[in-house]
Amino acid sequence: MPVGADDRIKPDRMILRRLEGVLHRRVTTPEATRLITAAAAQLACTPWELDHAIWKTQPTP
Repeated sequence: MPVGADDRIKPDRMILRRLEGVLHRRVTTPEATRLITAAAAQLACTPWELDHAIWKTQPTP
């Protein structure tokens, strides 16, 4: 994750797992980046804020 870059994310396993659970299919890292960026724009937040919100909803292993 680039420090201080709220408009950029690096989807990790937690983000990929959440997207795959919602979409019921495999999601690649580039696709996850596009999906999070597009969803953030629709929600009027930054991609980092959405990434962080998704992270907070995921159970810890």
